[in-house]
Amino acid sequence: MEVSGLSEVAAISAGAGHGLALLKNGTVMAWGYNAFGELGNGTKTNSDVPVAVSGLSEVAAIAAGGYHSLALLKNGTVMAWGRNAEGQLGIGTTQSSVPVEVSGLSEVTAISGGNEFSLALKDGTVMAWGSNVVGELGNGTTTNNDVPVEVSGLKEVTAISAGGDHGLALPIAARRWPGGQTALDSSATARVPGQKPAAKALQAAPAAQNPWK
Repeated sequence: MEVSGLSEVAAISAGAGHGLALLKNGTVMAWGYNAFGELGNGTKTNSDVPVAVSGLSEVAAIAAGGYHSLALLKNGTVMAWGRNAEGQLGIGTTQSSVPVEVSGLSEVTAISGGNEFSLALKDGTVMAWGSNVVGELGNGTTTNNDVPVEVSGLKEVTAISAGGDHGLALPIAARRWPGGQTALDSSATARVPGQKPAAKALQAAPAAQNPWK
């Protein structure tokens, strides 16, 4: 069934109960569940038709997390909105139903949203923020972070992807980082990147990338 009222769509992303569409004019539309403000229109009212995300323009890429949303602007900064109980918006722990800028990020080239955490690719390194209960931030701890922290031991990364509670990175050397609860490996939970063969699952769910970089 065709989503009503959409045209000139450049990219799409799906969260747990909401959808996002990036239009060719650089604005973003959202629809679906909105109890945490994940539609970004300043309300917490569900919408069964697309509504405009407030205040966004010059958007290069989008990524829907579980109940939060991310937008990468053409200038390399990242905006976030929606649920923020675990710090997944990267602005502290204040929930926001309109886009707010993620703290301390610039020159970002790709983004990805997990269940309650977020990832950004910057200069070949990976930044992560939000829930870290099972090590999904990849910094060697299980402490949540409400602002971006660098994933340990990664460099020359070319692609990222956030799962429900784990993260993946594809470096030039094709190493895999099974941070958190990886569905691709039955070994114990890893909290820092591991040197294992590249995960083919990355091809199935690539991060949203900025074509302007």
